[in-house]
Amino acid sequence: MTNWDGQEYRIPADVYLSLNQDTLILQSEYLSIWKTAAVGTVFELSISSFDKATGKVLENPDFSHVDLAYRELVDDEEWQLQKRLEKFKRLEAILKQEGMI
Repeated sequence: MTNWDGQEYRIPADVYLSLNQDTLILQSEYLSIWKTAAVGTVFELSISSFDKATGKVLENPDFSHVDLAYRELVDDEEWQLQKRLEKFKRLEAILKQEGMI
């Protein structure tokens, strides 16, 4: 279970939580959150039993949250270029390690 934006979500299946320098992402069939990572962000998940799950995201689009700052970040051309460069450098290092370049 988690509370987000004043609402409780009961999630009976897998929850994927990703946090990197730019974003916090929580993905499940029952809740989807995409937001910019910031110092002081608190996110709490509790493991508990409950009788009934919350509806799925596909059944209720209000269970999907993408904050405005995250939308602005991913639309930023410089940020996109930085992410592509980081990916290129990771792939280049793998190819060098394997002796392919």
